[in-house]
Amino acid sequence: MEDKTTSQKTDKEKGYKIDDILKDVNKFQSNALLKNKAHYAAARKLENYGRNLSIAVSVLSAIVGTSIFTALSKNTYSDKSFDKIRIITGAISVLATALSTLPTIFRFSEKASKHKKSSNDFEFIYNKFASFKLKYAPFKIKATEALRKEAIDEFNKIMTLSEAVSKDSPTISESIYKKIINEMDSSFASVLPSLVMRIPSKF
Repeated sequence: MEDKTTSQKTDKEKGYKIDDILKDVNKFQSNALLKNKAHYAAARKLENYGRNLSIAVSVLSAIVGTSIFTALSKNTYSDKSFDKIRIITGAISVLATALSTLPTIFRFSEKASKHKKSSNDFEFIYNKFASFKLKYAPFKIKATEALRKEAIDEFNKIMTLSEAVSKDSPTISESIYKKIINEMDSSFASVLPSLVMRIPSKF
């Protein structure tokens, strides 16, 4: 019969593994990287919306201004043509005014700022996981019981922080997530099911 003391000693000599923790770290670090890039892409998309609308409003306002200036020379046009110019100018003016209100209504700038903040927050989480791996990777196969407990505690702290960031982050469309995944290494797609827990139906 095997001596229990010898068996216990053998277990201690083998040490405690933390490779299971490191596997989880890899998964959630990839999660953080995906969300970092996705929030940045969402911010850029919203900024483009705001910028394009501003350009459109500027162009339409310039057209209205030119049309008004031209309309002052009424003698150049017949009454019928002059009426058409007034109608077109009025319609463009209304359109320009309507477009100018869209950035305020949809709060493109405010939403872009929130996505940028979330992007930075997830970059911080990503770096925390990277530091964790640098610290504990050398003990992947063999570690002490105390070191494994320390690694678990540190991992849980990072996860708590990650969950808080996710909770405060604005939602991102599925199309943005898919675009980011396609731009990244194909092997990253294998963890997709575990990463898309907060994808809404629309942007």
